[in-house]
Amino acid sequence: MSTPPQPNTPPFAPVTAHPQSDQVMPGSVKTARVLLFIIGGFQTLAAMMLLFAGLAAQSGSVDTADLEGTAALELILIGAVTLVQAAVAVGLAARFRSGRGGVRIGAIVIGGLIAANGLINLFTGGGLSVPGIALGGLIGVNCRRRNAIAYFNRPRDLRPHFS
Repeated sequence: MSTPPQPNTPPFAPVTAHPQSDQVMPGSVKTARVLLFIIGGFQTLAAMMLLFAGLAAQSGSVDTADLEGTAALELILIGAVTLVQAAVAVGLAARFRSGRGGVRIGAIVIGGLIAANGLINLFTGGGLSVPGIALGGLIGVNCRRRNAIAYFNRPRDLRPHFS
């Protein structure tokens, strides 16, 4: 015996445990997500260049008269750290839609690391430090806003989704 449909609902309306579980991502969260993807892409390119330069210097295929003995290993190490940071940035950006507060905190930490790296680069005389400071700061600020906190703390439907 089945129950008749309610007068104001269609017969096959989706039933969710939490009506707000499919909340729209706020603009500040979308901005932080896009910036993380962009930073991850640029860091991947920079890591590849550093790794190739380090491997070329280590193999002796380029003139290393200007480099000291440990410079090749330093390039490889910095390239590996940059590649890990890029993977974390892209991984966090990919988890924004379904992530909880840990994803938000991780994005704030990555944004802080990127901004700190830009500041260190600025004070040591390196180039391209201002974009890193700006992008890292924007990620941190956008993930600290009230609507971002509300988005990441929203209730979730605990049932598995099959689509």
